[in-house]
Amino acid sequence: MPKKAKKSNPKANPKGKGKGLSTYGFAAKGTPVAEVASPSKATHVAGEASPLKATPVTEEASPVTEETPVAEEAAPLKATPVTEDTPVATPVTEEASPVNATPIAKPAATSKAISATLFSSFRAPAPPLDLSTSAGSGCVDFLSDAGRTKCWTPPNIVKQQWHELSRKHSDISHNVCVAWKHLASKRPDNALHVASICTGSGNAEACIQQVEHFYKSSKIDTEVRSTLVFMCEIDGTKQQFLLDNFVVPLLFRDALDLDKPNAYDVISKTPQRVPSSDFFSGGTSCKDFSSLPTKGKTCEEDIVRALKRSRSDEDADGDELKGTSAPTLRAWIAYIKKNKPAFIMLENVVKIRKFLHLLVVVIHELGYCLNDADVSPHRCGLKQTRARVYCFGFHVLQCCSETMGSDELAAFEKTCNEKFKDTVQCMCASCPVWEFDDLTMPVGSDLLEFWTKSLQQAGAASHYVEEGDKKIWQREHDELFAGAPLFRKRPTAAELKAFRDKMNKFGGIQFGLLPLRSQELIFHSTLVLEKIYSEYELAQIDDICIDVSQSSYRMPTREDGAPCFTGTSIIWRLKKQLILLGFDKMTFQCMSPETHKKMNSYSDKTLCSLSGNSFNGTCFLLAFGAGFSTSPLVIAMPVACA
Repeated sequence: MPKKAKKSNPKANPKGKGKGLSTYGFAAKGTPVAEVASPSKATHVAGEASPLKATPVTEEASPVTEETPVAEEAAPLKATPVTEDTPVATPVTEEASPVNATPIAKPAATSKAISATLFSSFRAPAPPLDLSTSAGSGCVDFLSDAGRTKCWTPPNIVKQQWHELSRKHSDISHNVCVAWKHLASKRPDNALHVASICTGSGNAEACIQQVEHFYKSSKIDTEVRSTLVFMCEIDGTKQQFLLDNFVVPLLFRDALDLDKPNAYDVISKTPQRVPSSDFFSGGTSCKDFSSLPTKGKTCEEDIVRALKRSRSDEDADGDELKGTSAPTLRAWIAYIKKNKPAFIMLENVVKIRKFLHLLVVVIHELGYCLNDADVSPHRCGLKQTRARVYCFGFHVLQCCSETMGSDELAAFEKTCNEKFKDTVQCMCASCPVWEFDDLTMPVGSDLLEFWTKSLQQAGAASHYVEEGDKKIWQREHDELFAGAPLFRKRPTAAELKAFRDKMNKFGGIQFGLLPLRSQELIFHSTLVLEKIYSEYELAQIDDICIDVSQSSYRMPTREDGAPCFTGTSIIWRLKKQLILLGFDKMTFQCMSPETHKKMNSYSDKTLCSLSGNSFNGTCFLLAFGAGFSTSPLVIAMPVACA
């Protein structure tokens, strides 16, 4: 009898035990440490439980963004898509053979035949598409060079969400208008000046533009205006994406220069003056926050040191801050300290709550009140788990007509924070529900065919990060199936080939492009799903999505929806036998060709990276609406829902 494999403990992390908050707590100037507010308890919004989840995921994988600074000697960026990211729009014949990421040997005597009922509950392959006709109601030509996109139109979620919220809560919509116009009236151009740091895909700016368009098109208020004064992004591909989709006068490269009089502008290739703004948002890097507590003491100390340095103009100890989260967080605070925008917003993962009470002290010293709320798309009508903390602050002297003492200010901030949370919750409950199939390309759409063929032409080596065969199949960590050899033995090449051949038209192509380890995860997860159906007699579910870029014992899973994905996540839909392509992921983040007009000019890999490092449009919309409508600029405060 073979020896039983020794179980490893994925939770063991002797080096990950960082110091507690009490070690790093610091008080406001002249205030004892004991009087500093304790950190709020992080409330992770978990998705629905799935039978495939072997071990609960305690932390989100963090996207690794390669910071590619633009050389000053380089030619100016052109507002055209990057050539290497442009998908090939030439139709590929349906007889084209799929490209396989792993060579498949000729099947010998297969040791285990795949169950005949394996795909009995799965969707039948889609019939061949007739590309000779262009019929279809309400279809938009997103691929102008091919001119053959029909059957499905991605929704403009932000526009429809705000329309529905304004219909149900006219008081909130009205109060947003009041605060917006009050700030704009102080500007010569009568426009709300908007700026951002770590801009990414520019989804926050796109949401503000959609709200402005709604007010004007519905004739609620045609005088509402906004203007982008600057964006800031260090990644070269994202810089080009922003230039292609937005009219922005300044695009600064380095966030660490925003507290200086001038910063390097990638458009003019010269240093330019950093302008002030009325609304300043930041989705600062979450890489180090997401890695807690695996990086332990070093990461925590860097973040705390960044917050302490923000209280003075000089560095405390002279050494540079490590990582990306601490420097970008300090840069966000440094711009606020110098320019004093009326409204500020910060978005990050829920683990930032560990340092939130320290951030509040720093923001208070700058003259701001700070509200916060946890928001996840699956609480706002979208089938995705992506919990984030949204902090919305306002400058007291610019927004309040009366001067308040410290006690009055503390009570006032508590009232505003409660009102902010109640309004966010009220708006979450009023959002229309989007089904999973509403946000993904259906099998019958030739838009799916276009992206699948483009993915096939790109090849697996250039699209997915091949992690090789370093890790063997680790299903033995799953105690539920530890005694079943079927889920511990790695599939043979013949089994994988037979498995792929049984998939639908596009699923077989996409499956063959994946790394071998991802193929094995899909193979075994499908067998597990079939086993659960047959033995436990569970009701049929619409779909299950798993992130096959993770290890077998910690891969994020969600039933009838998407788990939280990063720029490198590979999300496989078990029932539909399809990957969530970059176009799908952008739709989940509430981006579409209507909000980002040149979105289709980029490759699937680039869209995956952009979507994984972006604000969720609906979540930002709720925080933006709640912050504006509950600010002191509003005369009539909105009534919280029961």
